[in-house]
Parts: sequence; C-alpha cells; structure tokens
Amino acid sequence: MGEPTIACCMIVKNEEEIIEKCLLSVKDIVDEFVIVDTGSDDSTKEIIRRYGKEYEIPFVNYVETKNAALALVKSDYVLWMDADEVLYEDAEEIRLYAEKQVAAVSCLITEGPEDYSIVNNQYQRIRLFKNDKSWRFEGPGVHEYLTGDGDVVFDNSILVRHEHIKKGKAESAKHRFERYIDLLNMAIEKNPQDQRAWFYLGRTWKDLGEPMQAISAFEFYLTLKDNFFLDEKWQAAYDIAQCYKGNGDYEQSIDACNHAIAIDPRRAEAFVLLGDLFFNLQNYDKAIVQYEKAISLPIPNDVILFLKKRDYNEYPKDQLFLCYYKTNQYDRAEALCKEIAGTDVRLLNNLWWARTKTQQKIFLALGNTPEPIWGGILETQGVHGVETTYIEMAKEFVGNGHSAFLFCNTNFEHVYDGVYYIPYQNLSNYICLEPDLIITSRWFDALYFGNKSKKIIWLQDAHFADANHPDAFEKADAIVCSSLWHRCYIAQRFQEGIKADKIKIIPLGLRKNLFANVFPKEKGKVIYSSNPDRGLYILADMWSELTEKIPNIHLSVLYGWEGLKTWGGQSKEWENSVEGQRVVLMEKLSKFSNVKFLGRVTHKQVAEEMLSSELMLYPNNFSESFCLSTYESQMAGTPVITTDMGALSTTVNREFNVLLKGSPYSKTYQRQFVDKTIELLTNQFMLQDYQNKNRVSMMDKNCDWSDVYERWKLLIWSL
Repeated sequence: MGEPTIACCMIVKNEEEIIEKCLLSVKDIVDEFVIVDTGSDDSTKEIIRRYGKEYEIPFVNYVETKNAALALVKSDYVLWMDADEVLYEDAEEIRLYAEKQVAAVSCLITEGPEDYSIVNNQYQRIRLFKNDKSWRFEGPGVHEYLTGDGDVVFDNSILVRHEHIKKGKAESAKHRFERYIDLLNMAIEKNPQDQRAWFYLGRTWKDLGEPMQAISAFEFYLTLKDNFFLDEKWQAAYDIAQCYKGNGDYEQSIDACNHAIAIDPRRAEAFVLLGDLFFNLQNYDKAIVQYEKAISLPIPNDVILFLKKRDYNEYPKDQLFLCYYKTNQYDRAEALCKEIAGTDVRLLNNLWWARTKTQQKIFLALGNTPEPIWGGILETQGVHGVETTYIEMAKEFVGNGHSAFLFCNTNFEHVYDGVYYIPYQNLSNYICLEPDLIITSRWFDALYFGNKSKKIIWLQDAHFADANHPDAFEKADAIVCSSLWHRCYIAQRFQEGIKADKIKIIPLGLRKNLFANVFPKEKGKVIYSSNPDRGLYILADMWSELTEKIPNIHLSVLYGWEGLKTWGGQSKEWENSVEGQRVVLMEKLSKFSNVKFLGRVTHKQVAEEMLSSELMLYPNNFSESFCLSTYESQMAGTPVITTDMGALSTTVNREFNVLLKGSPYSKTYQRQFVDKTIELLTNQFMLQDYQNKNRVSMMDKNCDWSDVYERWKLLIWSL
C-alpha cells in the first residue's frame, strides 16, 4: 500500500483576486486539485486550469454543492479549503496525519491584519478528512458543517488564515447575507427546532446590521431544548450583549454579558465587554474590576468557535492603563506599562503617556565628519552614508513632533526643515536644555553629557572605531545596528563586552518617493554606485570581456573621488594614495567609450540613474555594514550582482539578485560574475522578472525613512 493521496477540494465563483494564493499555499502537500466553479465570469477558470481539470456545477446551496464537489474526488483524503484561505503554518503536518490514517483533522482558522501580526479571532474547522464517502456536509444550506465516521484530531499548530482582502467584498456582503437569511428561514420552515439554523440566523441578522432581529433569533435559540453546544450558547448570549450595546441599551447589555459569563465563566470576552460598558459610562472603578478579571483568565484551549485572543491580554491591559490613569493611580499605570512585552503600538503609547514624554528633545551627536554638512545638503550634492542617516532621522524626528538638534561638522548654527544644525564643539553649551535622548555613532564623548538623558549608540560602520572610554557601552541604554550581520559582527568582536539585551536591529532606509516615477530601462545600461575601492577596480578588470561579449553594454559610475579623499582627514599620504588609485583605474577604463563617470550626485539623481539601469554590477570586496546603494538599486527594480559578504547577505534579496561566494579577486569569482552578467543581460525574460520582483518586494517593504522612524519610536518608548 503506497502513501495516501490528498486532494485539495473547494467550490468557487469569481475568485481571481485570491484563489492562487490559496492554491500556492497547499500545492506542495496535495496530489490532486478538485476545484469546482459555480459560474465565474472572471479569470478564475483560467487559474483553475493551471492546477488541474476544470469542473463546473451549478450552485444550489452550500451543502448540496459542496457534497457534489466531494463526489468528484479520487484521492484517499480531502483537504477542504475556501478560496480566501491560506495554509500558512505547519502545512507538512497535514500529510503526516494522512500517513497515520487518521479519520479527520481540525485546524485553527485565524483572522486579523494582512501582515498576520495579530490574531483578532480564531476558531476550529475540519479541513482534512478521509474520502471514504462517510464524510459529507450537513446543515441548513449555509453555515454547513462536516460529519463522518471516526474521531477528529484537533491540532492548534496547523494554521489557516481566513483573509478578508477581496475587493468589493463589503459591497457584495448585503446581497450575500440576504441570501443566507432566505436559506436559513427555509431550513427553519422544515424544522422549527433546528438549532444551527436559529443560531446562524441571529449571526446573519447581526452581520446585516439588524440588531433587534438578531436578538430575537438568539433569544429563541437559547430556549431550544437539548442544546448541548456550549460555545454556540455562550456566543449567542455574548452577541445579544453586543447588539444591545450598539443600540445604547446598556442595562440589557450588562444582563446579557452576565448571562454569557454564567454559561461559560472561562471566557474573557464577556468580562472585556462589561469593562467597555462601564468605561463608556465613565465608571472606571467598575471597569477596572472587569478588565483585571479578563487578564487573569488563561486562553481556553478547547474553544472551537470565535475566540478573540486579544481580549485575554493586550486590549484589556490597554484599557486598564486608561482606567488607572483616569483614576489618578499613576503608579499602577506605570507598573502595568513596564510589564508589557513586545511592540504593540497602542500599549507603547500608554508607556509614552505614563512617562509624560509626548515631546522629546533629541540630540543627534554626529560629531566631526570628513566634510562639512549643512541643512539642504542632500538636495545639492552627494553625501556620505552616516551623514545621510543622521540628516534623514533628524528630519523624521521633527516631522513627528520632537525637537531635533544635529551636532555636526557645520560652519555655523542654523535651522533647516525644523532641525537645528549646530557645530559639534558647542554641544556643552546646549546641555542645559536637558535632552531626553542623545544618539551618537562615532563621537563617544557625547555619551558623557546630559547625565539624565537616555543614550543610544548607533553603530552603522562595519569597522567602527573602538570607544575612547572603557565604559562607553555600559553608558549606553541601547545599541542600534543596521542588520543581522552587524549584530553577529558585534558578538564576534565584543562577545560579553556588550549586553545582548541592549542590542537592537533597526535597518537603514531611503526615500521611496524618489523612486515613484518609472523610467524606461536603457538597453545594456549597467551601474556601479559605491566607493571605488569597494569593487570598481575588480569590475574594471572584467570590463574588456563584458564589452566583447555584450556589445551594447555601457556603464555609469556614481561616486566622487574627492569624497574618498576626505576619509584620510588632513593626511597628504592618504590623498596621494587615493589619487594614485584613481589614475590607475582611469588608465584601465579610459580606452573604453562605454564608461561614464557621473561623480557625486544627489539622492534624486541616484534614483533616476538606478531606475534607468538594467543591472547593478557591484563585485564588492568589503564587509559592508549595510550598503544603501543596493537598497536603492532593488527599489529601482535594478537587480544586483554582488558578493555574499557582510550585511549584503541580509539586505539583498537572494531570490531575484545574485550573491556570489568567494573572494572577488579570484578567477573563479570573476568567471561567475561575468557569466551571470551575460546571462541576465541576454535573457530578457529572466532580467525583467528579476527587475519586477525587486521593485515589488521593496515597494512592499517597510524601508522608507518614515518606516525606520517607527522602529526607532518603539525603541525609544521602551527605554
């Protein structure tokens, strides 16, 4: 006897927006697709045919139509899915259960935000069952349920997300719910004691925004004899309380809440609803009693229907804080905030209030830099990476209500975009302002100003200088690095010298708006954007072969030699060294007419060059701390060929870019680099696929400086 086969089965109609996401989530564990279309007039049928045979059955009702679909299955097991569901956790367990020959498996269905960060609602549903003809759908034509022979295994580790993301779903809801009402009333006419029909009649009236109709159905349901469904009875009483609350009938809502608690006192949701009622009545002392009861309850693990996980922790704690605050119990409010784990924004807002930090004075102590900077420099010339990050973060702090002082290598005090630009030597003159926070990267002396301030070391450099004070890292309240690689680099370099709980990863960012316009890609245009000593010399050695193999290739180099010279400070030896490197490189490339040096350009110009390039060639030879150029390139939809080294392995998406292992100086590496460049530039289908995926991936990524600020905000509020 071979391994059991599994069929994914469902009925669908006009699901082109969502069905493929569902099918992709299960395709690796199923052997057969039995997808029954009930009358689609969009591209749903075309999608179905990509996965198997197309079946068509006229829709009668959900019970009869689903059973007709089951009759078409040939596999040993059925994995039943709805088109707007995604099997996103422990999918492989499904096949293991089939191999164990279990009768049926019930999975945990979750609902919440599109990023899956929160589970707002959860419930159990049978999703896998034997195809032995005993299993079938039953019910009042809608809100059907599965019955069959054998025990059901309930597995909370197998997670299916019910996604409510289909466009137009809200507009079609009224029509759909009215059809449900008709089907449920038909079932009640046949059997006036049909408990399921009465329960879901109440639910549907509630969904339709008819609370009194819902209450009538629920109250009749609760009078039915021989009703042993604890979850449904509790839900009916709870829904009655919600309906009365919506109508402003608070006394009757309170009675219904107490009825729900009497049915199942393990459930926190009714206590939370009672707390909300008293909170709205501004009876905060009574609300506190209910919220405290809610957070004292563990989540019951045997609830099948409609469990609201947030009512057992985050939400009642949030409300408790407000109640403590409004009853002048500030010590309890702060204590509650301190025990909160995680990064829930609403709860961290409470922490902000408890510490009275609605506005903060933030000192960004950049210190001395190779070149002077000033307000507006980003709009006029190219700027080094660390300077860019400080200017951008200062702007974000100001835009979000804080006061930002940037202590830097500037010639005079001035204000730009609301940011105070101040010569770093003058920081001691401003410490009397008592800043709430001091942030520094290289200038560790700044940690010893403002003893009451919170202090953050923002380590952006791969090979940052040692602190010039032995207790600098102890002085800091947090240490921010830019990538997972950087976090590991710190561990390698300092080990226990820096406490692990102080280190936070917050990636750097860019301005997405600079990449909003779509430029046509110039055929054969490639780009290099970084310090010349981070791989341009290596690219120059490969350029002759690339030019020979790809006749239309042409290279744009973004960087200013004068900028590289500044890294040696006032050292003439360094300047001569950089000039020598420049001469050697120019000798190599001057014989080629297809190389253009654009020099130091603004971020806007960088974006435009990136957007018009087909490929970024970056044979990096340096352990990067982050490399914003690769971020910009991916955002522009320009794939990167580079080295699997340092932070690049965590900031470059290897699915649709090329990360090469080994030394970029080796012949093997350079052979691979040339071959990959030729492959991409001569295979337009692959190149365009990589380009599109890079752009979509980055557009969906929270990588704008405004997103970076949100990460910083959560960190600051947690200090």
